[in-house]
Amino acid sequence: MLNGIYELPFGRGKPWLSRGGAAKIFGGWQASGIARFGKGQPVAIVAPNNTRIAGLISQGVRVGNGILPKGQQSLDQWFRTSDFQIAPLYSLGNDSRTEPSLRGPGINVFNLSGSRNIQIMERFRLQFRGEFFNAFNTPQFQDPVSAIVNRDFAWVLSAAQPRQVQLGLRLTF
Repeated sequence: MLNGIYELPFGRGKPWLSRGGAAKIFGGWQASGIARFGKGQPVAIVAPNNTRIAGLISQGVRVGNGILPKGQQSLDQWFRTSDFQIAPLYSLGNDSRTEPSLRGPGINVFNLSGSRNIQIMERFRLQFRGEFFNAFNTPQFQDPVSAIVNRDFAWVLSAAQPRQVQLGLRLTF
């Protein structure tokens, strides 16, 4: 994660445009941002309980690593489904609870903000804010379906929120 804030060098007491109408128009602005990057969470492959013992959680049988090369992954096949099978009757399967090397889509989000502080009188200050969540509208996909018996097994079916814009005013006195 990266974050930062920068006060623009315009307006009264700043190096540029420090006098006149330009100082009033361009002064008091700040820009800030937060960038989050990360690889996806490990996928937990789920299989039906074939042990016939109530309360047990069963894993599937893993016959391969399931990982598709980056260029072959798509929203309708995130991993190789043929590498996972349902455990035979009265067995638990051999797969781990999560696949550490088999991961869901990662995250790549930029949240940006711009604000301006305006001194109205000695006691009053007005702040205008514009906030842009997922500013570049990059799709943030959720994890793929991980239940072996689901017809959408290995499909990515949903995404997180698209770009959102929020504007606000705050009066401080």
